[in-house]
Amino acid sequence: MSRTPFGVEMPYRALMEIRVFDAFAHEQDIRRATGRNGNLTGPAAAIAPRQMVAIWSMISRRFPSWTAQKWCSRSTGSRTRSQTARRL
Repeated sequence: MSRTPFGVEMPYRALMEIRVFDAFAHEQDIRRATGRNGNLTGPAAAIAPRQMVAIWSMISRRFPSWTAQKWCSRSTGSRTRSQTARRL
């Protein structure tokens, strides 16, 4: 087990997969900004879909109203209204 920068304990392999995904995502951001597409295959790219699903699942469980707003705001002109039971 390893402790993440956020203080959460998790298996070392899972922590390294998150770091690989993080580096891959930043690389793709830089490639997009510089017009140099590529590196969409290989081990890092294979990890990306699994990590994106895990991240989205965690966010939607912890912040359901934010998730709904982000999802619905993808449509032009759409609006969402949410109400929370407790003050955030």
